Amino acid sequence: MSDPGMGDHNQQAIHALLAHRASRILSAPPADAVFWTGAGISNDLPTGAPIGNALADRTLRHAFAKGTLDTVLESYAALRVDRQRPCLERFVTTLTVAVRA
Repeated sequence: MSDPGMGDHNQQAIHALLAHRASRILSAPPADAVFWTGAGISNDLPTGAPIGNALADRTLRHAFAKGTLDTVLESYAALRVDRQRPCLERFVTTLTVAVRA
């Protein structure tokens, strides 16, 4: 499907990038895969998955170095921003970049 607002060069670059990423995903060992899908995670039963800050906290505790959650919470408190922590997507993006390095 073609987007009339996007030039052919940009579309080709995006398709090439997606194809490259898909090939990396498909060639990864299944045991190394973590699959998240959907616009949200079901908190309702029977799943009962954590959402929001609880999910972000669990991600920080299990996917980052020990003490990362405390460091993030202390830093955000010191900055006096409206949020207690970045959104979960920021953590996942950071983790993805770190794994690629």
